[in-house]
Amino acid sequence: MHKIQECLGLGEISKGSSFVRFIVTQKSDKDTLITLFDNSLKGSKRLDFEDFSKKQEMVNNGLHQTEDGLNKILLTLKGRSMNSKRKRKRIHEN
Repeated sequence: MHKIQECLGLGEISKGSSFVRFIVTQKSDKDTLITLFDNSLKGSKRLDFEDFSKKQEMVNNGLHQTEDGLNKILLTLKGRSMNSKRKRKRIHEN
């Protein structure tokens, strides 16, 4: 994990008793990750990535700064999450 962090030059490492997390909190770092991973993930990871990218696009457009915008983000992600679960089920059935 530390090699990935060094290579990318962003993020933080968090360790627990049975896990290690790579955490990215800076907006510019998230945008960098989106650029790096766009068109490279497949299957359910691709669906998760699309959810993440869509949320980040909404934040970049400032929707999170108002209550209405924040609600729109939450509703959009809730709907996408439900769709992703259905898509994932179809992927695993095939």
